[in-house]
Amino acid sequence: MPVGSRRLAGHARVLRGVLVLFRSRLKYVAGILAIVFTLSGPMFKGLRQVLVTSFADSGSPEKISEAIPLPVPGNSIVHEISGGKAHRYSIALNEGQYLSAVVGRRSMDLNLTLYDPAGQVLIRSECHRYDLAVISLIAEGSAPYRLEVQPLVKEQSHGYYELRIEEIRPATVKDTYRIAAEKSLAEGAQLLKEWRAESSLAAVSKFKDSLRLWKAAGDRHREAQTLGRIGDIYLPLGQYQEALTYYDQALSLNRAMNDRRSEGETLNGICYAYLNRGENEKARSFCNQALKLNQATENQRAMARALNNLGEFYYGLGEEQQGRSFFEKALPV
Repeated sequence: MPVGSRRLAGHARVLRGVLVLFRSRLKYVAGILAIVFTLSGPMFKGLRQVLVTSFADSGSPEKISEAIPLPVPGNSIVHEISGGKAHRYSIALNEGQYLSAVVGRRSMDLNLTLYDPAGQVLIRSECHRYDLAVISLIAEGSAPYRLEVQPLVKEQSHGYYELRIEEIRPATVKDTYRIAAEKSLAEGAQLLKEWRAESSLAAVSKFKDSLRLWKAAGDRHREAQTLGRIGDIYLPLGQYQEALTYYDQALSLNRAMNDRRSEGETLNGICYAYLNRGENEKARSFCNQALKLNQATENQRAMARALNNLGEFYYGLGEEQQGRSFFEKALPV
């Protein structure tokens, strides 16, 4: 019998705090700590020093806390942050330089905004707890850009996030494709927040645009990640064959890169699509593969999803006790 009446739930709507920037009051800003990185080596020959500074505040120019030093390129640091506050990083590069920053492990959902020197938003992205968020830019001049990090839920009391500066170097043609791909992904993510089928399909179009750009940039990991996200959008729309088409492409890339963690997550999506199509034997096969691989990679979140999928499989077959057993195993994970 067909299994899988359940649909993937989207992210809940949340309130966002609004920060008012008072540029005319900069004379009151205190406690700015500057870290000067002297770039050396043949590829940086002739370039001046790169200055990267940061400071945190609560959204009010009168309440500036001590400066937060950024990690040097190639390193990371964990920052604590409270709801209603924002961490702002001012990034000054030479014209034509490329910077890549990653917000990694964290205890809360975050909102990331990158501003150009004139204060215009270049990219705004929601960074959910289990997602890897990458912010990149190519400097068009020597004036500083600004990256702002703040909790997505203003009322959330306290949490942490990890910030890593991947690299600062002269930009290449591939970097322009990478930045354009990130912009398309961010625009697609904004469309998904509208919670309408038409908006979801428009988001798919944006994500497909980014696929071409990831290929041009030679970034197979982000390409596979985007393929999986497209599959995730098609699932709740009931377009299971479309979802499987993109999951299969993601799975091929995961295996080609030996990315076992991502492979386990993709197998979860494939399993769920087959559950909804009523192809029970295929569903069970992929569910078991997903559970085994997610256990091997110690991916707790993906492991819980695999157990839940197996619970749905057996419950749909009428084996309620077996199904309940898998649901119970998923709870503590």
